Amino acid sequence: MLRKTMFQKVTAAALAAAMMFTVWAPDGAAFAETVPDPAATPESATPETAPTPTPDPTEAPQPAEAPAMLATDGVQTYTELPSDPTQGKYAEHIIPGLSPNGTTIDLFDYWLTGQTDADNADPDNVPDSGINKGHALLFRKSGSPKYGKWNDWTRSAKPYSGLVQAELGKDGYPALNLTAEQLKGTDMAGCDPNESLAYLFDPNIAVENGKASYPDVQGLLKVAEDGYYYYRSSDNYAVFYPEDNSFYLYKYPGFLAGSNNASNGQFSPSTPCRTLTRTKAC
Repeated sequence: MLRKTMFQKVTAAALAAAMMFTVWAPDGAAFAETVPDPAATPESATPETAPTPTPDPTEAPQPAEAPAMLATDGVQTYTELPSDPTQGKYAEHIIPGLSPNGTTIDLFDYWLTGQTDADNADPDNVPDSGINKGHALLFRKSGSPKYGKWNDWTRSAKPYSGLVQAELGKDGYPALNLTAEQLKGTDMAGCDPNESLAYLFDPNIAVENGKASYPDVQGLLKVAEDGYYYYRSSDNYAVFYPEDNSFYLYKYPGFLAGSNNASNGQFSPSTPCRTLTRTKAC
């Protein structure tokens, strides 16, 4: 997670020198207000030009209740609320998220048969479907040793470790940590055992009928009392709107339809909110 004060230290001098800050009007409009000269005496100041206290740049800026436009305080960016508030249900329960300046969050969607197809069952030919085609690492529903133990269920809560190399590759992305011997005798024989995973995580690499990339998405994070940025699905359900390239956070966690248990929260950013209770969304 990112430490908020790291950005504040960099921008504190500039903020103090400019003596400008953003003010939110009741209707959601934003405007910049100049702080009067601190040297002005109370006698010379009229009610209209009375000095306004300068915000402490080391304090965590408080997000506006409902900003109607993208704004920045030099430390972070407040997300826009939906350009069309009627596009989703319960828009009045959306809260503004944050996007730390100087950071990038890329969002990816992978599939085997179609982006909006159900993924609760495997297609007939898993290795040659969608994002899997030509790669030793598979996305799939069911387990089978014929695809290699790294693609199989571990049959416990313990994950398969050592799947990627300890250091990033020369391209800056993780790389598989397999051997040709491991691939031998599986349906993955002939694939690259040390393939870069840039095809998954580089938004500039397209995968026909298998991947959608949304670079530099906005509005997913909140800031904790200790100054760290975070997102926790057990606190807020997040919906991503590609047309705005932004997440919108609901006040409540998401849960599966028909479930009474929202304690863990669900992260399903492409699924709009359909129902709402006082403690649960979607």
